[in-house]
Amino acid sequence: MVREYVGYDRLEGAEELALLSKVYAHLAPPLNFFMPTRRLESKTRVGSREVKVYDEPRTPFQRLVESAEVPQETKDALSARIALCSPVELQDNVSKAVMRLRRRLARASRKQTGARTVQPRVNHLPKLAGTHRLVTVIQAFPLERTDEP
Repeated sequence: MVREYVGYDRLEGAEELALLSKVYAHLAPPLNFFMPTRRLESKTRVGSREVKVYDEPRTPFQRLVESAEVPQETKDALSARIALCSPVELQDNVSKAVMRLRRRLARASRKQTGARTVQPRVNHLPKLAGTHRLVTVIQAFPLERTDEP
């Protein structure tokens, strides 16, 4: 899951290890509290196909609360912690931590190659921060007018 956020670049050195640790620290709460997963209950072979049966999607936190093996004090402490969490703020923290790591990797790449690289983006969607970018997009892709309705 972390590679989906960080990417598959080679990470070397203490500074990159520290930045990766911060990504892990910021990524754990959203994954455990807010991202449901399905668990494989059974897998049977029918001819040449495998039929997989999954349980209902639940977060790891929900699975822990439903477990009889976990002490009630632990459940109460985690319930108090989730009450303080905001999914939007947690995702923003993850994005910032990943950006710091990606910038460090871009700096290391520039040092090795001596070339100037483009700053990486965390998400793949373009951000339109101002109307000047929208105008540039409109100018780059002009619409042709037709008189036909």
